[in-house]
Amino acid sequence: MKETIDKFLQSRKIGIAGISSKPQKFGNALYKEITSVGYDVYPVARNLEKIEGRDCLKDVSSLYGTTESLIIATGKQDAANIVRNIDPAHIKRVWFTKGSESEEAINAAREKKIDFIQGVCPLMFFKPHGFHKLHVFFSKLFGSYRKVYG
Repeated sequence: MKETIDKFLQSRKIGIAGISSKPQKFGNALYKEITSVGYDVYPVARNLEKIEGRDCLKDVSSLYGTTESLIIATGKQDAANIVRNIDPAHIKRVWFTKGSESEEAINAAREKKIDFIQGVCPLMFFKPHGFHKLHVFFSKLFGSYRKVYG
C-alpha cells in the first residue's frame, strides 16, 4: 500500500469522483484540502457543473490522459460501478475513502489489476494540517499509521 500511496503523492494531478452540490460532503472536503496544498485536482460529478469555479467532469473517462490517480468518495454502489467502468490502461490506481470501499469495488479493482488503497484517509498523507495533522499524530502514536506507511 505504501508504494501506491507514494505514487498518489507524486502524481500532482488527481481526479476525485464524488463531488457534490452539498458542501459538507467528504468529496468536497477532499477537493478543497488537496487543492490547497498544491495538487491539480480534477473534480468528477455527473450532476454538478462547477465546484469553486472549476468545471466538473461528467465521468471518470474524462480523466484519461490527464491523470492515472483517482480518489473515490462516493457510496459503495457508485464506487463499484466506477471501478467496473475504468479503463486500466488510463487509471492505474484508486483510493477508496471510508464508505466507498466494498468487496465488489475491491474485487473489480483486483480483476482489472488496478492498484488500490483502502482503510486510510487520504487527508492524512496530502500534507495534513488542522484536524488531519492531529489524526496522523494519534495514528502514529497508536501504530495504525506505521502499519500502512512505515
